Amino acid sequence: DRNTNLVASQGFASGRQEAWSNTFAPGMTWQMTPRASLNLGATYGVQRFGGAGLGSDTYGLQSSLGHVLTPRLTGTIGYGFTYLDLQGQENSTTHTPTLGVSYQLTRTLTGSVSGGPAITELGGETLVSPAATASLVQALRFGSASVQYTRGVSAAGGFGGTTDTQSMSGALTLPGLQ
Repeated sequence: DRNTNLVASQGFASGRQEAWSNTFAPGMTWQMTPRASLNLGATYGVQRFGGAGLGSDTYGLQSSLGHVLTPRLTGTIGYGFTYLDLQGQENSTTHTPTLGVSYQLTRTLTGSVSGGPAITELGGETLVSPAATASLVQALRFGSASVQYTRGVSAAGGFGGTTDTQSMSGALTLPGLQ
């Protein structure tokens, strides 16, 4: 696309140049015991911006261990790792240890929050910024509706480099309407 803001939807981009991106993000959950589960995910993302010769490859690993504390409260501890291979610029590595909780507010409404420091190594410097995720999920008779807020570190699109990003999203899942 020539609208770089569409290609770098979770980063910052400017200008009207040829650009493309793609992301592959497999994941799994292992229910280790009735009260404990392990979530693992990996991410590979690519962005390319024609003309300027800029682009990035993003490699990530996310993990979290959840433990049911009460029938309505679950605690989590997690670790995330992101490596940004930035063409023509210094590469960066970000480590994100997190703590979180998930609480069932009603039979059909669950709220979750997790956060910790995002420790980024870039060009011999170490930067620390906050990283957090908060979400609400409403179960419906025909699926679910959710909203999510995320703050983290990502590639800065057409400008190159890294940036702290904040995003808000919503989703409506309708598995029964096929």
